[in-house]
Formats: sequence, C-alpha cells, structure tokens
Amino acid sequence: MESLVQAIFENGMHRPDKIALIVEDTQLTYGELTHKIAVFANSLKAKKIKRGSRVVIETHDLASFYCAFLGCHLAGCIAVPAERDISIYKLHELLKAVKPVLIFIKNQGEKYEDYFEGSVPTKIAFPKEEQEATVVSTTGTTGNPALVVHTNKSMLAETQNLCTGTNITQDTVLFTNILGHMAAGYRRVFAALYAGATAVITDQSVSLHMLGKYAEKYKIDHLSLISTD
Repeated sequence: MESLVQAIFENGMHRPDKIALIVEDTQLTYGELTHKIAVFANSLKAKKIKRGSRVVIETHDLASFYCAFLGCHLAGCIAVPAERDISIYKLHELLKAVKPVLIFIKNQGEKYEDYFEGSVPTKIAFPKEEQEATVVSTTGTTGNPALVVHTNKSMLAETQNLCTGTNITQDTVLFTNILGHMAAGYRRVFAALYAGATAVITDQSVSLHMLGKYAEKYKIDHLSLISTD
C-alpha cells in the first residue's frame, strides 16, 4: 500500500455499494466515488497534464472537491486545496507561490463537471509513495504564510495514525465540518475513506439542533467538530 488513493480503491473493490460520502443531498458509494476519481484522473491525462503538475482545487463543491483531490493523486498530480470563497488577494498569493497548471475556482478557471465526463482508464496505475501528493498553504504558529508539501507516504502515514488515534473503523459513521479549519477537516474525511467508513460532511456552521438532526438521520457515532473561531 503506497498511497491513500490506492486504499480507497481497495474499499471500492470490496464494498462498492457502501456509502462513502454524504454532503447535504449528495451521496456517493465507494463504487461511485472511485469511478469519479478515475474519470477525473483520466481527464487530466487526456488534457496532457503531466505528473508532478500542481492543481489548485477550491472547496465550493465538497463532493466534487474530494473526487478531484483524489483524482489528482491518481493521475500523479499534486493537489493544492483552496478555501471556499478565497479572496482575490489570497488567491493571487497562492497562485504565485505554487505556480499551478490548472485551477478549479468558483466562476474562474476550469469547471469540475467538465472533468467528470469521460471514460475510466482500462488500467489504473497508483502513484508511488515517494511522489508528492499535496501542497498546503498554512500560516502555522508564526503567522507567516508557508507551503507544506506532503508525499503519498507521509499523507498515508498521517491518515493511518488518525484512524488509530480516533478509533475510526469501517463501521464508523463520522460527522465533520470544514468551515473553521479546512486542512483539519479534510484529513478527517480522508481517515474515514481510508478505513472504509462513511463520512458526513458540511461546510456550514453547526448548531446543537442541526447536529441532533444529522445524528438521528445518519446514525452518527463519531463527531469531529472543528472550531470556527
């Protein structure tokens, strides 16, 4: 096992009908998720996007975001997440720093739907552990912007540790929000997908009343709420 996307495809093979992602009214099974990931990766290759190319992906559509993020990994590209409704200034600074070949930003750049149309490759080659997988822009503890690069190996290890530390298994139904801290939010979703669990996601502020409704509707047994302060 050399990458997170490889682990998710194994879940797609062994439990294709199990719900992987729930985002508001959108639900994707593991079979549907891996299909969309594969189509996205194949579209990148069809457009001659080379391995190692950086692709900026905004979270304005969470279901598409995760498929595109992992599709980049499968294609050997480097996914660069951008917060929803990123300001023009922050976007300019991000683009200047990472020098992407593609951007998926609401009302700008490429459109997700154009890359989810097409065929699945006849043969899937998973990325190697030493390849770069993602670049995250962070201010860390210094307040100064910096880029943190994760390889497939480091990302997989982080995901495995999170599963172990929070006891996420294939029977888990995890609820998380990504409004307050995008990177922390998507790491929790990746942990659920690695384990073959179900991830229920929102990018909205969550009241106790709303949380109760989610818990009752989806039988949630793991909460991973991130402060929006």
